[in-house]
Amino acid sequence: MGKILKSWLLGKLLSMLILGVLIGIGLIVMGVPRVLTFAVFAAFISFIPNFGPILALIHALLLEF
Repeated sequence: MGKILKSWLLGKLLSMLILGVLIGIGLIVMGVPRVLTFAVFAAFISFIPNFGPILALIHALLLEF
């Protein structure tokens, strides 16, 4: 069970890294300020299943308005 949990956690961390990099690239292309803040927050909050991406969207929308 420990091996399975370790594999899951490694996969989740890799997914978070890829998400943060892709969001950062997309925001740079769109010319959004504070790219690093948004990308890191979205990557960390994506650890929460189902509601993490929604929380990241709410954070980005509130900061931009």
